[in-house]
Amino acid sequence: MAQSLGKTSSIRFVYLLNMLPVIGLMVFYYTRYLEGTYTFVIPLGLTMMWLVLTLLTGKEKGLISNDVSRWWMVYLFLSVMMVIIGLSSTNLNFVISRLPIYIIPAIGYFVVRHYNRKEKAVILTGFAVVYFANLIYNIFLGFQLPEIFEEQASTEESIEFSIMMNIADTGFLEVAYWLIGALIMTILVVKEKKWRFLCMLLTVPLAYHMLFQNTRGTAILLLMVEMAGFFLAYHEPSQQRNRHVYYLFTVLMLVLLSFIVFIPLMGWLMEHLQSERLADRLNDLVDFKKSGGDLNNVSEGSFSQRMILAQTSLSTFFSSPISFFIGIGDHTQAFGGDLVKSGIGGHSEFIDVLARFGLLGAFVYWKIMKSYYMMLKRMTSKREIRKYVNIIFVIVIFSGILNVLFRPVLQFFLFLVFPVIIEFTAIKNKITYTK
Repeated sequence: MAQSLGKTSSIRFVYLLNMLPVIGLMVFYYTRYLEGTYTFVIPLGLTMMWLVLTLLTGKEKGLISNDVSRWWMVYLFLSVMMVIIGLSSTNLNFVISRLPIYIIPAIGYFVVRHYNRKEKAVILTGFAVVYFANLIYNIFLGFQLPEIFEEQASTEESIEFSIMMNIADTGFLEVAYWLIGALIMTILVVKEKKWRFLCMLLTVPLAYHMLFQNTRGTAILLLMVEMAGFFLAYHEPSQQRNRHVYYLFTVLMLVLLSFIVFIPLMGWLMEHLQSERLADRLNDLVDFKKSGGDLNNVSEGSFSQRMILAQTSLSTFFSSPISFFIGIGDHTQAFGGDLVKSGIGGHSEFIDVLARFGLLGAFVYWKIMKSYYMMLKRMTSKREIRKYVNIIFVIVIFSGILNVLFRPVLQFFLFLVFPVIIEFTAIKNKITYTK
């Protein structure tokens, strides 16, 4: 795959047509105002436009049958079949409206495999402009109206501000800690000072927004774990035979550090920063640690609610032999959005899939994650880059346990932007868009 990065010809007309709906989807999903104001028909139309253009002009025979896309088609098939056999109370229109979720991995695969260096540079630049324009806009409004971030209840219930800002969109913030990881990876690997300085500059507003404005407990915890993982990866053994033991030690250390260091540190931050929003988001994590994992002694915050919803999905999974093996499908709409009554918690990707599709769905998701990791691994053979990619992939797994992982806003980064960042970082350990 990385060989296509060596092509430095000008942007080709066929691929210019191909990238227009891709950029359109990025603008739509990373701009809260557009996503909150317009219907699903727009991204669905852009997705179908991309499919038609690619099939007509790209002559790509393996568009859906490649390793990355194939298992997403199986997942789509499962969703459709659960509706047809009557286990899902949702209809086919609901499944069709979610088509971008199943197609974005194919878009990412196509971009990585077929775009040349300049075309990938356009995509990467487009993402940077759209994402950071929205980020700076959020920070600017945060300076003008700081109470928006402090009063969590009013912000998430306010239609006016939720379509103006990414306050209520957890996915926008999840991209932030993965993007911080990608930028720090580039800083550690790239040799050219101007690119290292640019990455440092971009990290500042990301960290500021995460830590001091749109504070989320799980996001801060995962960022801490990611940074600790980077530190351990930086000091990995030089001899390959020692690495398996070292990384087993690394995972254990990250888990221990989370409970022994990171969560108490978050408690210290609560006491000294005097932020109501920070306290509201972190209190339940601190309580969970103090109680020794007893949910009955945890305050009713975001984390405790997520744990209750995860238990809902687990209870559904173990409720009967049918739900254990093939799940119960999707029922959220039938219960008016009541996640507990629907039997699907909707806040933990890897646990929810057990309730929706049982062991069969778990197998498909394992294949999805394996194919994604193999794609990242093929981006570069350089060990000094791969070790940081491995840490970010571990954070992806952790995020899938704590949040809904596969949404368009996240998929664009995971399947398209991040692989391109890896490729550019791998060019002689420096980022250069032109000769």
